[in-house]
Amino acid sequence: MVRDLRASKTPKVVIVLILALTFSLATSIAESGLIDERLQVIDSQYQDNVFGGANQPTLRITFVPGNDLVDNGNYAVIVDVDGDGNVNDEPNSSYVETGAAIPNASKLVTWNINEKLTSLKEGSYQIFVVIDNLPNGTIDWGEEVKVFDVKDESGNIGIALSSGTVHDDLRNKFDSLSDNLTISGGDPTWKIVDKDKNRTYIIRKSGDKLDVYQKIERDEDAERFTLDKTLEITEVDVDPDTFSPNGDGVNDTVTIYYTLSESLSGPGEEVVITIGEDLLVSPARPTPDRREGRNSVVWNGKDGVGNYVEDDTYTIKIVAKDGGGSEVTATIPVKVRADVPEVISTIPGADSYVSALTEVSAQLKDNSGEGIDLEKSKIWSEYPSGDKMDGSQRDDGENAIRWIFSSPLPGDGSADGEQVGWAVEPDRG
Repeated sequence: MVRDLRASKTPKVVIVLILALTFSLATSIAESGLIDERLQVIDSQYQDNVFGGANQPTLRITFVPGNDLVDNGNYAVIVDVDGDGNVNDEPNSSYVETGAAIPNASKLVTWNINEKLTSLKEGSYQIFVVIDNLPNGTIDWGEEVKVFDVKDESGNIGIALSSGTVHDDLRNKFDSLSDNLTISGGDPTWKIVDKDKNRTYIIRKSGDKLDVYQKIERDEDAERFTLDKTLEITEVDVDPDTFSPNGDGVNDTVTIYYTLSESLSGPGEEVVITIGEDLLVSPARPTPDRREGRNSVVWNGKDGVGNYVEDDTYTIKIVAKDGGGSEVTATIPVKVRADVPEVISTIPGADSYVSALTEVSAQLKDNSGEGIDLEKSKIWSEYPSGDKMDGSQRDDGENAIRWIFSSPLPGDGSADGEQVGWAVEPDRG
């Protein structure tokens, strides 16, 4: 008997690793009126809440300081790296930007992840905008800050405060003080409320010196984001690495395997598999899986319009994109050999009778023009039970293979009626 069997192949592997980043939005919070409009966090490409990849490395952070600020203050854009919900304990390395907060003036801060906080680990964080009302170039986290002191050796400044007025020696020390004031208290502590500037000052007497403190008001708003620095395609395999899509039901398909580091089913995310774009007018594009982890897709050896492709080596290209703007590519070759060798004759022939048998042989025909790999072509003999008979394979170096029995079947009549089968598996590449 003659059988044409399918042989398994050892797949080759191509692995590609590229970085990426991903962010997502959450509900904002606010404390008072120094911020007029809620914080907005938008990426640089898709106009959504995901950013950080090579194609969109920047995050745009917008906010508007409110009317309650009156005069200029300070702002700081800070990432809550330790995740405790507070940013007053964050080091300077957590600050994206600081600057002057101008009432009613919309502010845009652009954060490039490749330039600031580049060592931030993957995870979920909040990004805060904090505004205070003291324009001294930094955010003040206490309840009050000393802004200056003034000598009052004669006591006239304190006397004036107790009478509800501001002595010129004190007024000249302020950078800006309106005439719409409310003054309260008495020696040794006074309070000045500047209604036009929306500022409150506390003045404390210390010997012949008056220490002037400004009460600090702060406001903050926050959005949550998730940082994902990697998008990877790994463990790219094909099985088999050579197949013969000719509709004979044997070795007609190839399975493509790949592993994704994350699921890619969100907006702007995709996985595209293209086969033979350098050889085919209409490349094949099998429908891919996009889930995190191990994925597989079967190619039937047909091009984009449903025709079987010709014998050649085709490049399988897998392109993955995530919502953060990262794009990675992995490639692996697969060989199509539809015109496989065929068995044109065997000795002895199928269902034949012989008086003695020392070997069986098969003549093969090359249909591809590439020659026949006789080492990959197999022939063997077996009993009716399916057990393989002892022996060894030989070939003629061209197109014939033989199975030599270790114990030939004699022609003395002792083996009369014994049935012997054999199978041939030509090289399929």
